[in-house]
This record gives sequence, structure tokens and C-alpha cells, in this order.
Amino acid sequence: MTLLRVYTEYSMLTGECRLEELAERASELSYAAVAKTDVGTLAGSLEFSEYARQKGINPLIGCEITSFVKGEKVSLIIIAMNDDGISDINVFSSFAMTEKNGLVPESIFEKYSENVVAIAVGFNSIYEKHQKSEYKAERVLQKLRDDFPNFYVGLERMPWESEEKSFKLYNFCRKNFVNCVIANPVYLTKKENAEALVLLDTIKNGFISPETEERKECYIRTPEELKGLFSHLKYVWENTCRLGRMC
Repeated sequence: MTLLRVYTEYSMLTGECRLEELAERASELSYAAVAKTDVGTLAGSLEFSEYARQKGINPLIGCEITSFVKGEKVSLIIIAMNDDGISDINVFSSFAMTEKNGLVPESIFEKYSENVVAIAVGFNSIYEKHQKSEYKAERVLQKLRDDFPNFYVGLERMPWESEEKSFKLYNFCRKNFVNCVIANPVYLTKKENAEALVLLDTIKNGFISPETEERKECYIRTPEELKGLFSHLKYVWENTCRLGRMC
């Protein structure tokens, strides 16, 4: 199984996962591949790769970027498929670190897309916003599909959420010939580390935000738990595992 969306201590005041502990915990739970996808940065990637390989885990190198596509703000997880892909991600990361508000221009996507996987995360908000006129969400999806040869939509579901929300987005993607993968975010190595997120949020904002209460549940679940959350969706599990072998 593959974890495709992990935020570590290098996602400033957002992720709790320490690199060595992340590799150790993923190994304990028998994950075959783990993607380090900190916001806008590749910092710590080499160190993480060394820890992961020591534990027999395939380290996936990536980061999260934000851009405007067809007028919509889109978050993308970009993961390298090979050494050329790492060079391409460095370009994305450079723009994320230097552009105003960290926004990466959509105009560079096609040029640097051949050796990376792109996963749209949080796309359900765009889909729900345009549910009555789906063509607007379809335009965003189709543009991303055209820009990235290896494009997916990341599905998210927490245990208390119904199957309906992820099922609707899954069907929308299939209608537009886009495959889906599991992209539940991971901010914690273990559930018992949740108080660290409270401390980070207090330092960052001066108070505990509602989002932090939700992030307390974003720890590394067992592969069986994760698979169970998406058992109602065909091929999503298989697609996620395949990406772990591709990259």
C-alpha cells in the first residue's frame, strides 16, 4: 500500500511527522511506499529517502503546490516518477517559494509535466461549488488532464463521513476519464501525537482553529483501515498502489 500525501515537520507549523519516525511507523504498518509532500518545498527529501530505504520503503519525492486553473484555485500534489521528475519538481517548488502568495503559474505545467504525477487534492470543493453547472468543474479537470499526462484526482474520506460525498466525486471523475487515488492527508505519525498539532496551531494563529480539530484525526492509519474507507469505489485502491510502484 502507498501513502500519497504526507506533511512532515518541513511543512512549517502544519505537519508533525518527523522523518525517521515517519519511516519507522510506515514500516511497522507494512506500507510499501510513502510520499513526502510538504507544502511548496523539497527540504528534507534526501534525509527522508535514506530513512525510508533503510526500512524497505520506496520513498516518493514530491510537494504540494497551488495554482489558478480556469479561474479556480487548485491544490496539486506533484510526485517525481524518476530523476528528471525531481528536477522538474524543483522548478515547481522554486515558483511556490518565490511567487506572490506561493501561486505556481499554470503556464509552466505542460513544460514540466512529463516525468511527474499530478494529483488534485481538495477538488471536491470545486465540484460542489459548480454542481448545478458541472461544465465549469469539467473545464478545470480537462485542463489539468491536458497539462499532465499522469493526472489523478485524490479522494478523501474520514471515518465519520458518509460514502456519498466521495462516490459523487468519483463518478464525476470517471465521466471525465480521470482516474482517482486515495489522498487522505497525513499530519501525524500516531494519533497520540495530536497535541503537537494544537501547539503548532497556537504558535501559528494564536488560537486553535476548527481545521486543527479535524487534522487530529489525520494520522497514519493501517492499510486495512484506509482500504475500508474506500471499499465502495472500484480501482481506487489499485490505482493508489500502482503509483507507489511507478514512482
